[in-house]
Amino acid sequence: MSIDSILPVGTVVKLSSADRRVVIMGILPVVEDKTYDYIGVVYPEGYMGRESTVVFMEENIETVFCLGFSDIERQQFISELSEAVENG
Repeated sequence: MSIDSILPVGTVVKLSSADRRVVIMGILPVVEDKTYDYIGVVYPEGYMGRESTVVFMEENIETVFCLGFSDIERQQFISELSEAVENG
């Protein structure tokens, strides 16, 4: 996944392996020593406890229904994240 293509938190997606839509609530989560592209929760319920979260990779996204909020603060975060990845 390219850092520049990271979807914003709040984006609603349909995963190829799921019947329900998912809202992205975080990026690059580490679960059991594995880094995923995203962590999300089922739409429309949202967070209902740890068991309601799902981790997934960009290639698992079948459809993007709605993009989350993006502003200068997010753009700065993406820029800093990109720099951190480049510097290892």
